[in-house]
Amino acid sequence: AQRRTRDLLARGLDQVLAAADAIDDDGAALGGVLQGHARIAGAMKYASKLVRSIKTREDRDLASMVASVAVFYLVVAFVVWRRFPFRAACVWAVRTIVWLVSLPFRDHAGARDEASLEAAAEVVAKLGAKAAAAVAEAGAD
Repeated sequence: AQRRTRDLLARGLDQVLAAADAIDDDGAALGGVLQGHARIAGAMKYASKLVRSIKTREDRDLASMVASVAVFYLVVAFVVWRRFPFRAACVWAVRTIVWLVSLPFRDHAGARDEASLEAAAEVVAKLGAKAAAAVAEAGAD
């Protein structure tokens, strides 16, 4: 009976040692996986910084391009403005557009009656006549 108990204890001890070895092996495998995840996490963090840096550079490039195009169009507009023989007509058109756009805001009572529209048409006609005279005068020069 004592021998049988020793055999059972020996088998139990062997099973416990085998389980401990299995746990050690699993722990080592999990440690390797953990290190792999740590390396991947570091790479992801670095990649995230690189992507953010690239986006910042793209934003700067876009702002620079928009500013360049704006300056180009401003220079072209200035050259056309200085060389265009109908500059007075352009001034008249801009002033008329600004005046017409501001018309509803000048009518504080909110009344848009026929008389105010007729007055507006008269003012536009007068401005047109002035612009035509200025164009004729510029053409004569």
